[in-house]
Amino acid sequence: MLIRRSTSATRSGSGFAWLLQAIRLSAGRGGDRGLTDAFVYMSQLHRVSGYLESAIDIASRAAQLAERIGDIGAVAESRLAMGAALSERGEADAAMIQFELASSIAQQTGLRYQHTRALIELAGVHAKLGSLPLAHDHAVRGLRLARDAGFGVLEGSALNRLAGVSWLLGRKAEAVALAEEALDNHDKTGYPFGKIGTLELLAQMHDPPEAEGYRHAAELVRAEIQPAPAEELGRWRDATGQEAG
Repeated sequence: MLIRRSTSATRSGSGFAWLLQAIRLSAGRGGDRGLTDAFVYMSQLHRVSGYLESAIDIASRAAQLAERIGDIGAVAESRLAMGAALSERGEADAAMIQFELASSIAQQTGLRYQHTRALIELAGVHAKLGSLPLAHDHAVRGLRLARDAGFGVLEGSALNRLAGVSWLLGRKAEAVALAEEALDNHDKTGYPFGKIGTLELLAQMHDPPEAEGYRHAAELVRAEIQPAPAEELGRWRDATGQEAG
């Protein structure tokens, strides 16, 4: 079982400044689309920090904005973010709906990146629901598509997912090797969310004290990205007059 996310006052206090910077810069680069991207990213930050309610709320606002401006790619991304938070909250069926919607949008519009990510996310939900062969098939397909397209970050995510499914299938040595390969990938791409997940997965695969080392490493990465709690998003909206939906 994964350890509960720490929510230190230090990170909470510095999160508001990070939020202002991230959303202002992103919005400045692309108007409403930039703001949508920023909210999707913030949803991921909240999710990996254990703020699941706010992660879902932020992703929902991103979806509303994306649908309002007619940005199909952003709609798919926001649905993926929402599904990830729902899945982590234990709502696998609700998450499945979001992932399948994102997958359908991506396939219909030729969005290879979002389709690949949807396959990886669907693998995780199928694993939670006990459909391990189906989960393995989705993870393998996601990994193949990521490698064929040169999606480095998604390759790491797919390796991580395949490692988790392989572990559940009893393929212990293969699972550890895949997780270590995923960790190498995250180090190369600099993707913090993937690195946190893989470190926590490796903690599950090892006995103490090695497991504690992986958990501690995950906490260090989490501290570096400095997420902010939901009320700080409201403070930003009040200060700037911006609305996401």
